Amino acid sequence: MNRVHPTTILALFVLACSDPGSSEQDTTSDPDAAPDVTPDLLEDEADAPIDVQDDEIVGDASEEDVEEDGEIPDGFADRILFIGNSYTAANTLHLIIADLLIEAGHEGHTLDVTPGGYRLEQHAADADGSSGDTRLRDLLVTGEEATLGWDVVVLQQQSQVAGFPRTEPYWIAMEEGATILRDLASDAGADTVIFMTWGRRDGDDMNPTLYPDFPTMQTRLSDGYTDLASRLDVTGDAVFLAPVGESFRSIYLEGDTAAFE
Repeated sequence: MNRVHPTTILALFVLACSDPGSSEQDTTSDPDAAPDVTPDLLEDEADAPIDVQDDEIVGDASEEDVEEDGEIPDGFADRILFIGNSYTAANTLHLIIADLLIEAGHEGHTLDVTPGGYRLEQHAADADGSSGDTRLRDLLVTGEEATLGWDVVVLQQQSQVAGFPRTEPYWIAMEEGATILRDLASDAGADTVIFMTWGRRDGDDMNPTLYPDFPTMQTRLSDGYTDLASRLDVTGDAVFLAPVGESFRSIYLEGDTAAFE
């Protein structure tokens, strides 16, 4: 299997991901979320409940070139499986990346499993057999695609969870789910890429103390995804971080308001 080129996969994600300001959110709290969960960050956040909502993103993909010469570096992965939710499904991200790879002379075989609002622990249950015979289990473990193997498996978590305190049950479940998926990806011959999501333009009104604005939310998300990737990268299996959210921070800091409309 070819080793993933992390810089290029970041460029492809930034190219194809949808506009962070054009989101449509389901404002209903997750029914499984415990009420009045106490964040373990700042003393003044003791009364701030943490709620999780489904991810829904819409927007149009850019058609800029990945590099000035329009080429993708040699050694980039050909077979990529995306596991996430609508942050990945928007604009059919996997098909855009497949087209770019094919244009550059690569196989460009990409598939995605992206139910709305899904979290990594839910994907892990689908993949490890806990939920029976699922499409993800077929693609990653038991079916023909799994037998052929993957170069890269991309993991994208629900958009709020990565920035939660490390002691919060959702964060713990995320790490456990990501660990299962990393191991299954490795068994299929794949490196793992953690897809860092982006903060919401005006912060998260469901968690206003934890995420009062975009910069604060993005910092917490970036720290959380970086921590997750570091924790996963301890077994000798290749784990990379695609810091897509930080690219959106650059747009935000440049004052490009059009990109957030």
